[in-house]
Amino acid sequence: MPDREIANIKTTYHIDNKDVTKFEFNKDSCSVSTVECINVKEMTREDRESWSEYAVDMLMLFLYDGKLVPKDYFHPSDLKSLTLYPKKEAIKKFGCKGLATIFEVQLKEGKTIPDK
Repeated sequence: MPDREIANIKTTYHIDNKDVTKFEFNKDSCSVSTVECINVKEMTREDRESWSEYAVDMLMLFLYDGKLVPKDYFHPSDLKSLTLYPKKEAIKKFGCKGLATIFEVQLKEGKTIPDK
C-alpha cells in the first residue's frame, strides 16, 4: 500500500503509533523488506472495498513437530487441538512466512503425519 494511503488511514482513524506494528525482514528470505500491520478498530464496508486492492491474501499454515506443513498432511479427524501461534514468535522463527495465520497442530495419540 502506498505511504499516502497508510497516512490517510492513520489520520482518518486516529491511529496511534501503539496501533502500528512494523516488521522488517532479511532480503534473502522475503520478497519485501518491511511490512506495517495497522490495527483499525472500526472500519466501514466502503473503506474495506476501497482498500481491498492492497489486501494480501494470506495462507493458513500449520506447525507440526517444529515444521510448517500444509493442511493436506493430516486428516481433520486426527486432530487433538489447533492453537494459534503468536504472530511475533512466528515472524521471528519463520520470517515473512510468519505473517500467515499459523496454527500449531496437536494430533490424537497414535496419529502421525505421513512423510511426503
